[in-house]
Amino acid sequence: MKKILIIGGSGTWSGQAYIPSIKQAKSNVALVGILDPINPYYSQKTISHFDYFTEHNVKWIKSKRDCDEELVKRCITEYGVDIVIISTPPKFHYEYTLVSLKCGADVICDKPIIATPAQSSSIDMALANIEKHRKLIQAIRESHNHKESRRCFVLTPLRRKLQETYTNIYNSVQLIKEIFGQDVTNISISHNDGVFRFDDEVELKCGSHGYSDGFGKLTHTGYHILDVVAGFIEFGCDTQNVQCVCKIINCNTVGDMLKSKANRINAKLLHSKLKTEDVSDIALEAEMDVTISYTLYHNDKKFCDIIVDLIHCGKSNRTRSHYDFNNYNDQGRTNELTMHIQQGSLFSSQLILNTMSGSGGTIGNGYTFKNYHPMVAKRLNQEPVQVLDFKDQSAETTIDLISDFYRLIDDGKLDGYYLYVDFLRKVITDELYISALIAKTISGGEYKWNLGKI
Repeated sequence: MKKILIIGGSGTWSGQAYIPSIKQAKSNVALVGILDPINPYYSQKTISHFDYFTEHNVKWIKSKRDCDEELVKRCITEYGVDIVIISTPPKFHYEYTLVSLKCGADVICDKPIIATPAQSSSIDMALANIEKHRKLIQAIRESHNHKESRRCFVLTPLRRKLQETYTNIYNSVQLIKEIFGQDVTNISISHNDGVFRFDDEVELKCGSHGYSDGFGKLTHTGYHILDVVAGFIEFGCDTQNVQCVCKIINCNTVGDMLKSKANRINAKLLHSKLKTEDVSDIALEAEMDVTISYTLYHNDKKFCDIIVDLIHCGKSNRTRSHYDFNNYNDQGRTNELTMHIQQGSLFSSQLILNTMSGSGGTIGNGYTFKNYHPMVAKRLNQEPVQVLDFKDQSAETTIDLISDFYRLIDDGKLDGYYLYVDFLRKVITDELYISALIAKTISGGEYKWNLGKI
């Protein structure tokens, strides 16, 4: 049975996903400790697990709010920890991941693993992510699980890529790539996560959003969408010797939002009194709405255009103040997603999805449309046009994903495309993310690199 330590384990995501996943996979893992400034036995985010903590004698290790690497080392050694879960604000993810790997533990870390304060406003901070990226990959390659004589693994639990809503498109794209050699030629995604952030999140001093640390839309839900794009690149493109050019087509910041007419109207509805002068400079520069263009080249010949439109507007229950420890509400975040994938004239797919998320998973409606060229459909023995209802598709939750990971570790079967096995899938996600941050902060708004070589 694997022993688990959760860093930041008295918070929301720990209470909603990580601790439930441990309870669900109780035959494979056991929670031995929670490292957090707040006592998990009495935190409003985790108090519902009080009986579990008591029954299993879960230790509370009181920590400082900044990254305490030495304390983590002592905990891993003293409690014989096999898996470290990192559920802290993003600015601590990288350091905690590295120290856990060096101690020989497997890691489950919230997204993104790499995030540098002020990365949305400072080119130096944005570029610093490249060095962190390289050191992270090197640390994984050099890691060694002392108990099992294998390399350690890192999981970022991004469940979207595992849901049938996306995997059925990935499978078709990969099949056509393998049979006909046709790369994906166009990816267009528009995502509105239905949240218009005001006082409680723009100048947040705790929690995961971190505008006050200079993290914007890319660090939050944008990272999930870029992970989906990375999946299409991997399954549908030849990723050898590919140059990528990233451009920021449009970007509205927190400062732009506060000056906008839409904000003045919504402020009246939501009783917000937040003004530009009330917000720190670092938060004002954080991106809210951003449209990104990625262009892929083989030997200087363009073969794929990608547009990612990340919209940060709308209204949901999450616009209510909810970061008071005694009054938390994370229900009702709405998502509107439209996605179009083109593989030359051989295959195209459209996804239209409207969902409402909460701790219990995702509910909603939508359709996936798959269109094959008639000759391709005949070759594959499939219908030329297929329609899949979202309600009929599987929707693996984060709890399911993490529980599966526990079982894979326990069985010694650590393969699966959401793991750092060959690095490719997660490398591409991080590269898309880092390059967008650099393009946002660099003069001219454009950044070029060779895929897999950032």
